[in-house]
Amino acid sequence: MRPTEPRASQAQTEAPAKLFLEGEDAQRPVNLSGGLETIATPLDFGAELLQEIQRLRARADDPVERELYKELERGLRSDGLQLPPMPQVILRVHRLIDSGLFNVEDLARGVELDPALATKMVGVANSPFYAGMEPAQSVRDAIVRIGMLETRNILMAILLRSRVFRVPGFEQLTQDMWEHALAASVTCRALAAQLRIDPDLAFLGGLVHDVGRAVILSCAGDLRRRSRGRLQPDLTLLQALMERLHAPLGAIVIESWYLGDDLAVAIAHHHQPDAAPEPARPLSQLMAAGDELAKVLRELGEDDTPPVARLGPHLEPLGLSADVAAQIMAEVREEFEELGKVL
Repeated sequence: MRPTEPRASQAQTEAPAKLFLEGEDAQRPVNLSGGLETIATPLDFGAELLQEIQRLRARADDPVERELYKELERGLRSDGLQLPPMPQVILRVHRLIDSGLFNVEDLARGVELDPALATKMVGVANSPFYAGMEPAQSVRDAIVRIGMLETRNILMAILLRSRVFRVPGFEQLTQDMWEHALAASVTCRALAAQLRIDPDLAFLGGLVHDVGRAVILSCAGDLRRRSRGRLQPDLTLLQALMERLHAPLGAIVIESWYLGDDLAVAIAHHHQPDAAPEPARPLSQLMAAGDELAKVLRELGEDDTPPVARLGPHLEPLGLSADVAAQIMAEVREEFEELGKVL
């Protein structure tokens, strides 16, 4: 199910973009929360999470577990938990859409500063999911074919796939995380189309809702390298920590990427969406449902029928029926499979 693109307007000429934010530009906030209002009092996720980690470290008996908590504390205190900086090209796409400007050439130049990213974009545009009559020969061709909104989504997906959900020593775990993130992105967007929520923002939320899990694996990898293999956190411990801490960690990453307080709050509460403050609660409820639908989507075989009874309870808070869930699953299955092949 392809997203609907807004009509493009002619843009004024801008200076060529740098791909990554640097210096003062890196500190300029950008809110990608669409039409949502701003939360009056954003939560201090870092302070609360630091206190929780300190409590866990105080109760830990295993020396490796204690060292892992220290690694997480060190990152929180020094902002070392920030993942790769947000590519400016993604922020520029949003700014162009929000301002009504549309300059494909300028955006294409920004993407071309990263040859690997440029090659990937052209490959995605030529995939069966997007392919047109003639093959895309350039990044400009790819952006025109895919569309501005979808270009930002695809760039974010490429970033996550190549630079975030990729931790040496945890290849299978990160592959599972990536597949779940992609499944959640398409289910969240399909749910948003049924509600008064921006489908583009919902797709983005699905992509990044579990990014905190990758942070914990990165810290475990750093600990192993720093100790030259002497300190190897147990997989059971890592799974337990990811379940407990990934939501607030993910919110911290979203804040560091300047993707908006509302999105950060929604991610922090996506396992307890009813506790999310307004106006982020509907988005958090949507991501909670999309998260569950994504699990089912990945389990379905080619000829399987979506389990309506299992899907129903996750859609009740959204006011949607189980039949709608089954319809969504049928619609997004092909999209998930095709995007998975090219990303």
